[in-house]
Amino acid sequence: MGYTITPVASNYSFKNVHGNYEKPFGFDVRLYNDAPDNTIANYNNTTSSIHALLQEAKDKQVRLRACGRLWSLSEVPYVQDMCVFQYHKDNDANGKAVPSMKIKWFLQELALEDPMNKDTYLFTQTGNYIKDLNDHLKDKGRSLMTSGASNGQTIAGAIGTGVHGSSINVGSIQDTVFGLHIITGPNPQDSIYLEAEDAPIANAAFAQSINAQHIRDNKLFKAALVGLGAFGYVHGVLVKTEKAFLLQNYIKKVTIEDVYSFMSSMTVKNNGLNVTGMDPDKLFHMKFYINQYDYNDNVRAEIIYKIPDTARIGPPSYLEYNKDITLTMAKSLATVFPFLIKGIINKQLPKDGESEEGSLGEIFTDTTNLRDGQFSIAIATDVSDGRAMLEAILEAADNHKKIPSTFSLRFVKKSKATMAFTKYNMNCLFGIDGVGTGKTMELVEKLSPILDSKNIPHTWHWGKVNVMDSDFVKAAYGQSRVDWINARMQIFNDPIMAQIFTNDYIHHRGLS
Repeated sequence: MGYTITPVASNYSFKNVHGNYEKPFGFDVRLYNDAPDNTIANYNNTTSSIHALLQEAKDKQVRLRACGRLWSLSEVPYVQDMCVFQYHKDNDANGKAVPSMKIKWFLQELALEDPMNKDTYLFTQTGNYIKDLNDHLKDKGRSLMTSGASNGQTIAGAIGTGVHGSSINVGSIQDTVFGLHIITGPNPQDSIYLEAEDAPIANAAFAQSINAQHIRDNKLFKAALVGLGAFGYVHGVLVKTEKAFLLQNYIKKVTIEDVYSFMSSMTVKNNGLNVTGMDPDKLFHMKFYINQYDYNDNVRAEIIYKIPDTARIGPPSYLEYNKDITLTMAKSLATVFPFLIKGIINKQLPKDGESEEGSLGEIFTDTTNLRDGQFSIAIATDVSDGRAMLEAILEAADNHKKIPSTFSLRFVKKSKATMAFTKYNMNCLFGIDGVGTGKTMELVEKLSPILDSKNIPHTWHWGKVNVMDSDFVKAAYGQSRVDWINARMQIFNDPIMAQIFTNDYIHHRGLS
């Protein structure tokens, strides 16, 4: 059987990669593929293991969570009872856990409704990290359509919390997913392959090959995409890929008025933001790094264009800054000498005039070694409210004690997922990244009341630090919340399993 269950000693705890929380739990589950083979048979053996594991959870009357890579800053992957880690039962020679569940293959003609889609849709087991997929696709001349700024999380964790990705026009990571293989209970009929009825990609033969009931249902699929780990065990996902492309990243020092100009037009035409020699219609990504204590003429724009891979001249070039910027190195200084914070932030900002070129996975890479001690939030609003949101938060920061973190803005189009936090037609994403201190949380806790007082609708990233409660979620998501809850109840054959996949995080947000 491809799993082990070990009662947890009292001196052992659940700690996420970022190290911003640590909690006790009852059972350490290692779930893994029995063999290293990249085959359907091996995949299906693990499906059987998941069924058996869910039976044990039911027998023990405990709740269960698939914990991914522990990437989330929020407690969305945590449960007090049975935490499932996709690692082999045996550690390596250095005592380090060995990742497992990384099977993946492209669907071919016999598995597709349209044979012309062969080698386009990648079916991937959910133990694969985003970085794994980037590396695999690069060797095949393919690419993910978008990804986040840091790519150490599993594919299931990325879509399940609605990671927003890096592209203006693609949407979030879950918007490139077209199929979900979900195990909802211990019995064979609890294995389903779920698609949207208006976007059928895989055929019944494929679903049968992975021992799953084939379901096409728009509401169920869109609800399960950002499922927050609550729709069952997501074992496999079908991801759309595209032909490999290059990204060219340019850093420009701009003014806060340039930021407002971009938000009003969503283009780099006629506003001084376009890079000489680049086609403004090829804009892929825009991010503004903002030092909240020195921002009028000191904003950094990260302007990324998408060009054909055939345009590559040489090996990739890299800039020496972290796109998911963190100020952990400054924590002790900033705590003791807050007057240094403005200068420390400026030193962390990318440098004006620099540039780099590479694939999606080369530009947005794995930043696992930079994680511990980081603090991060993201708030979304419609870009039409972006200026008002930023001005309100800058004013709040000016009236607050200095915090060792930096502000940012990114832009992503609306997601198709029912409970995606990127719910607006064009999302303006405000971020705070840096060091988590008491002063930082004091500011964060003020943000929703400030935005509400100015009638600025907004949502919070599910997988980052957030202050949402059930009242906030009801107000922010309205009927979408009701649809999500109804879909969740519909997907389980046994209501007991819905309770097994419930944790405090979703319960406190009124989603159970």
